[in-house]
Amino acid sequence: MFFNIGANSNNSGTVNQTGGLVTVLSGSSGFRVGHWSNGSNPGSVYNLSGGILDATALSANSGSDRFINVGWDGLGTMTVGGGTGTATLKAFGIQLDIRSPDAASVNTLTVLNNGVVEIGAGGTAAGNVTDVIYLSGGIMKATAASTWSATMSTVADTVSTVDTNGFQVTLSMSIDGAGRIQVSDSAGGGVLTFSAASGTQTIAAGLTGTGAVSKTGAGTTVLSGTGTYSGTISHTTGTLLVTGGHQSAAINVSDGAVFGGEGSIGSLVMGSVAGTVFQVNPVTGGSLSVAGNVAFNGTVALEFTVPATVVGQPITLFTYGGTLTGLGNLTFAGQLNYRSFSLVDTLGTVTMDLDTKTLVWNGTSGGQWQVGGGVNRWNASEADAFYWGDVVTFDETGTATDIVLTGELRPATVVIDSNSKNYTFTGSTGNFISGITSVLKSGASTATFTGRTPIQAAR
Repeated sequence: MFFNIGANSNNSGTVNQTGGLVTVLSGSSGFRVGHWSNGSNPGSVYNLSGGILDATALSANSGSDRFINVGWDGLGTMTVGGGTGTATLKAFGIQLDIRSPDAASVNTLTVLNNGVVEIGAGGTAAGNVTDVIYLSGGIMKATAASTWSATMSTVADTVSTVDTNGFQVTLSMSIDGAGRIQVSDSAGGGVLTFSAASGTQTIAAGLTGTGAVSKTGAGTTVLSGTGTYSGTISHTTGTLLVTGGHQSAAINVSDGAVFGGEGSIGSLVMGSVAGTVFQVNPVTGGSLSVAGNVAFNGTVALEFTVPATVVGQPITLFTYGGTLTGLGNLTFAGQLNYRSFSLVDTLGTVTMDLDTKTLVWNGTSGGQWQVGGGVNRWNASEADAFYWGDVVTFDETGTATDIVLTGELRPATVVIDSNSKNYTFTGSTGNFISGITSVLKSGASTATFTGRTPIQAAR
């Protein structure tokens, strides 16, 4: 059977199904809404407000003929639900604009209240990010393990359901919109997996429900919505950032995975043996909020997403409301750039202190300015080395005045205070002064910065 709407060029049509059963048999070219270019006519439409549209028999076809196709060469739109009774679409899979992808066209599937879309092993796919599945209070239900790769968007002030129904459902694209998604598993044993192979996947929808959730893929998944989800999110690979509010969610992070963000969660377990990374942005002033317990198991690396711009002041890493175990298992991934650090737990607020010094350039043994490395050219008798966050002064007492910048240098302040010593600072690719650094010049001498980008983002 071949079902299509808009079978000729510059043509379109509308089908309204309000009840009963429509069965699409296998054979021919399957099911297409918007087969040919509609030209100046409106796109083709299938409105399923009641009854059942069963296209599962199309799985016996091959290729794209197995799917419900919304938009083929022309514009297509499909809605499921919105009536007083249940409307159910049953499909091997759903494709939007898959034949001749056109970024200028918007082919959509909208799932409304009382609408149920059952998706089999074919999952979902779309030709462009402009082709969208809108969730507006209905149910997306898996009938087989599959990947849903079409962009989805949740409509504000609605709660839609994703029922894994005992299967693994992998979402590989972002979900935008201000609505919420209830994670359900009516059969048990299913899992909703957010998987970004690369780049960033953003889940703007707030999560509710208790169904199992996992994060896989080498890319980054950002949970930016706010919801009441109270199940467990198992994070196995890549990076997971929580920037929204999921203060009842339990986050379990496997060895080798990266976790961070300044949102709120219910509890946090980091790692089991080694290789887990806890990311913190030290410059925002915000931090992760954990309502319950925090456990750092094995060796967990604390990693700054950007270098600290102000040191000598406590940096809040996270807050918690339950118990904290394994704080001593945190190691600092950027430790070599800083003089020393300490972790402090004060009534449920964990902070990090980075130690600094005030240095005066000596330079008796040479003009190379670098971080640590056993090269001491600062203070009397060249007793000290430089580390990020130190306050440095170049004055009349310095011996070498041709300063060679080596590596990325992030002093808190650079003071050049001299009447007779003319200092020259030479940088090159990869060798520069950076960060939110104040450079203060006083005295009658000349200070020269030369070479390729010797100063970046200083003030």
